[in-house]
Amino acid sequence: SGVINTYNTTNDTSSMLDLIDKLLASLPEIQGVDAEEIENVKDDLEMVQEQLKTDNPKKNRIGKALVGIKKFAGDFSMKLAVTLTGADWGMLLQQLENFIR
Repeated sequence: SGVINTYNTTNDTSSMLDLIDKLLASLPEIQGVDAEEIENVKDDLEMVQEQLKTDNPKKNRIGKALVGIKKFAGDFSMKLAVTLTGADWGMLLQQLENFIR
């Protein structure tokens, strides 16, 4: 014992950034979702991306964007499920929740 898992302290922003890159790239492939909705979630993802790349991410801004990403993932879960990145949405949401906690 005495082993402390430190992976949570950095909250591994690099893995979140990888997921965001993947999700942004997958947006054009999502079928049957209004272009405006896609545009909105893209803005939210980019906002989070921007914050995660700074030395001192503003958690309240990430939190605001997270609300939009969550809504998108919830509203279009069936559409996202059939995409290659279907599972990545849930993974990103979980990691972001932990990050801003």
